[in-house]
Amino acid sequence: MFGLGLLFWMVYGAYCNGIAGLFHGLGFSLLGFVTGFGILFLVWILGGGGGGDVKLMGALGAWLGAKATFEVLLVGTLFACVFSITVLAWQFFVLGPERAKSRFLQSPDAKKRRRKGETEEQARKRLKASRRLVPFAVPVALATYLVVAAGIYKFPVLFALFS
Repeated sequence: MFGLGLLFWMVYGAYCNGIAGLFHGLGFSLLGFVTGFGILFLVWILGGGGGGDVKLMGALGAWLGAKATFEVLLVGTLFACVFSITVLAWQFFVLGPERAKSRFLQSPDAKKRRRKGETEEQARKRLKASRRLVPFAVPVALATYLVVAAGIYKFPVLFALFS
């Protein structure tokens, strides 16, 4: 996806403005990649996301450019917060306050909850993954649709396709 975005903007830039446009398209795409990948990489390093989220935002950034990628990150994060609060509230009412608290808000004890043949580290990773409320790709997809629809006039290729 990253490579196709890079290639698309280079070809489109060259088609519109020759060799200068090729480099402009390359810069547009790479800056978007660095924005999406870089921000989510820092979040991942701090333990707040997955590697798939990092790659998704990097590839998406190659298509959208830096400004739209940053907008998608902001809107997607807002959606993720709303979805997470909704899931927590739902679980609070379905499971009850104590079970919801122990499932989502307390650190899992990997020593006590290991499966047969599983190391403590594997149990810790499995338990951490099971606590994840909403996969980030869902809010990012919704945010991408919203940002592209709101700014479709800014992307001449998209405007030509949808008008």
